Amino acid sequence: MSQANVDAVRRYYGEWPDNSERLIATADRFWDSDGDYYPVRKFPEARPCHGRDEIVDFLSEYRAAWKRYQYVVKDARAVGDDRVLVHGHLEAEGRLSGIAIDGDLYHCCWLRHGRLIRVEDHLTANGALHALGLSGDGPEAVGLSEQAMSQENVEIVRRMWDAFLGDDPLSGLSFCDPDIEWDGTNLPDGAIARGHEALVDHAMRWAEQWDDWKIEPERFIDAGDDQVILIFRETGRSESGLQMDERHAELYRLRDGKVIYRKGFSDPDEALEVVGLSEQPPKSA
Repeated sequence: MSQANVDAVRRYYGEWPDNSERLIATADRFWDSDGDYYPVRKFPEARPCHGRDEIVDFLSEYRAAWKRYQYVVKDARAVGDDRVLVHGHLEAEGRLSGIAIDGDLYHCCWLRHGRLIRVEDHLTANGALHALGLSGDGPEAVGLSEQAMSQENVEIVRRMWDAFLGDDPLSGLSFCDPDIEWDGTNLPDGAIARGHEALVDHAMRWAEQWDDWKIEPERFIDAGDDQVILIFRETGRSESGLQMDERHAELYRLRDGKVIYRKGFSDPDEALEVVGLSEQPPKSA
């Protein structure tokens, strides 16, 4: 049950929507009808909420208060059979105030029958541990450590691609460092470029060569040393009638939560070899 709770909580925070209609559907999936939520007091309009309807109302107001909002789960660990401690990172900018937030958050989650019955948000690890009835210095008390950074990097790349393939592709640039290096030396264009404009130019020029161009991510792999490998299937048809249906890969390097380097590979095995891996059935990501 403890691992099932961790999985449920990860899905909840990973799928947190940005509009009221989807938020209601998410709350119905994950929250008990009589759940209690205690947000961080310093956040906009923060107040204790009882019941699913109050929680949805507050979260709708809360989400609307931010012009830019990016949240990544760094780690989640079971505490006994009915509790989960979540360590996340939030980057946000107030819609009206312009106030910027860039820091960690901790969520204490109680579950029953796979549903949230109580959630408390905290700004410090020690505050969260105290709420869970634990003692210790920092998140290491329940096994949260720097290992969480690997999973965070995978989630950043995954969210970047969710944005690229979604309704607002340019929003994916928020996950990239302004001076990102775009290395195409292993690909037909053979070019190295830097910056957001170069990235957009590369993508547009490549997309214009194909009809029905599609990218379908297959695996996001933690490659260690702040590196992530994406293996994906790429399909399309050129004006000359050439059909493309191939598996490719990209290597990403991250620093401070941003993608700083990308290198493309026509052969996924080559990308994995660069980081000392071989293609095996996925363990998680």
